[in-house]
Amino acid sequence: MGRPILILGFAAVLTLSCTKGATEAVDPWMHPVSIDAAGPSLLLPGTTIRVTGGGFIHPDFGENQLHWVGVGPEGPFDVILPATYIDEGHLEASFDPAEFASMGGTGSRIRGDLRVEVFHSRSASNRASAAVAYDVSLERQLTPAIASLETNTDVYINDEITIGGAGFLLDGDEGQTVARVHGCFFPGGDGPCVGVKEDGLPFLPSHPTDRTEGHFVFSFKITGLRPGVFRGTVQLDNVHGDGTVLSTEAEQLELSVQPAAITGIGTPAASLGQYVDIDGGGFVGGDDSSVTLLEVSGTFQSQKTGQSRSIDLLLVPEFQTGRRVRYVLNEEDGLGTEINLRREFGTLTGNLRPVTRYGEEEQRGQAVPFTFEIAPVTQPVVIFFHPSYTESLGRFGLRAVDDLVRERALAAAMEPYQGVRVLFETDIPEEFALYSVVEISGEDPNGQGLFGYDNSPGKDTNNLRLHDRIGGVNAQTQEDGFPGFGGVFIESFFEFRKGGAIESPYFDRIFNDFRPSKGGSPVGKEDLDAGIPVLTDGTICTGGNLDRRRAIACAVWTLGNLIGSTLSHEVGHSLGLANPYEPMSFHNP
Repeated sequence: MGRPILILGFAAVLTLSCTKGATEAVDPWMHPVSIDAAGPSLLLPGTTIRVTGGGFIHPDFGENQLHWVGVGPEGPFDVILPATYIDEGHLEASFDPAEFASMGGTGSRIRGDLRVEVFHSRSASNRASAAVAYDVSLERQLTPAIASLETNTDVYINDEITIGGAGFLLDGDEGQTVARVHGCFFPGGDGPCVGVKEDGLPFLPSHPTDRTEGHFVFSFKITGLRPGVFRGTVQLDNVHGDGTVLSTEAEQLELSVQPAAITGIGTPAASLGQYVDIDGGGFVGGDDSSVTLLEVSGTFQSQKTGQSRSIDLLLVPEFQTGRRVRYVLNEEDGLGTEINLRREFGTLTGNLRPVTRYGEEEQRGQAVPFTFEIAPVTQPVVIFFHPSYTESLGRFGLRAVDDLVRERALAAAMEPYQGVRVLFETDIPEEFALYSVVEISGEDPNGQGLFGYDNSPGKDTNNLRLHDRIGGVNAQTQEDGFPGFGGVFIESFFEFRKGGAIESPYFDRIFNDFRPSKGGSPVGKEDLDAGIPVLTDGTICTGGNLDRRRAIACAVWTLGNLIGSTLSHEVGHSLGLANPYEPMSFHNP
């Protein structure tokens, strides 16, 4: 605790984490805008143009647009397309029928340059990417064609059947490609023909801008659940936005449908709230008419007691695809009743069998042996950096080193929890259904200038809840008379500036060289190119007279630790670690 990780002292920041801060109004520094790719290269009326790149602005703080300039058969053009924000690296814009007509319509070849223009509402300033070439062809309608097709092969129910070709539609307002599957299904391979006529199966592109490859799902609704052989044809229809339908020739399709099977458990060990992935084929679900069940028969060897006991269960996993189902360890079903998942851990050994149901039909697959470890409880904590955090980071002049600040904040948050099963992550964990979330934001929306606030409902002594959300608004806490918004609020750290209620000379010394409001020069690309040192402590940050590289490193170190220590403090609240002996007491001074 004596290590100078925050300049002000780690314990001091933990003590002040829930105190009031202040705000200051200043234009932020905007991030550079760039384009990596744009597509597709063939446009129809209503096609969605997709752009990947960086520096795109969240709609809470401004607007994005595509500016396309070039030459077509009608002469020069200069088009502005409003862009829909997907995330900081993805935009979408609609190429509507009016633009299609004005640029020459069917058969036109367009040569142009495209750039993304960003308007920042808070500072009333603009930035634009460098222009990239975006040359396209225009067609009102497309006739699809099949060039390659998976046939004469073994498949499971709900497998994806990939088709290569040309002229496929990409969905949205331009229209959709769908598949027609007609023929005979022979149960068991040699049973009597069961007629199949399935139309309108969604055909999805392999890539959002690729018109040359896609797939449809060989659904259980085509043949039912039984194994057997399908012989027939597949045909693709382009259903355009104006209602026009153009089709491929029918192509021969033969598939040998295998019974549902389990090929492995993708998760060798899991704890309460964690997913167990079951891999195989022929799984069904995702609607009210079908379900996949798992029969479990075996023994559980408790590591706590050293004793074994028999387990015989029927579990209901979550359907993912025909090749995967996921079961989440929980306290509500048979497994949670047989094993205390909070107190016991050990080895589960036995046999696992898939059971598929569709309406009145049921199929039982082959049982396979398995061994699985039930692990002690783990608490994942997902750190979500809200767009307002990125916005406010510009006021520190540190937006260009956002990644470094996040990295330092995460490391600082983890330090108090070393040796216990608390995991901090910046992405939603794919392997856990139960996890807590902490939002890192800009200004305190409660209007109280708090550094941070745990707005989860009530004190969670013994961490019974694994899914607290510290962030957003919680109506229950508002009804109880407490602030409704939770998270960590980085603009409140300006309370440390000169004239703030918790004034520290170190704050201005560390940040003023970069803050736009103080005439500082925000960190930019040239600083990144020069390299930013990674500090292991803050000793050099108290003395001043640092070159710019080390000054940036100190700013990253200090802000990252302020965020991280406040974060770990609020997580401690949600875990029920503060003053555990008094049910309504949250601090122990």
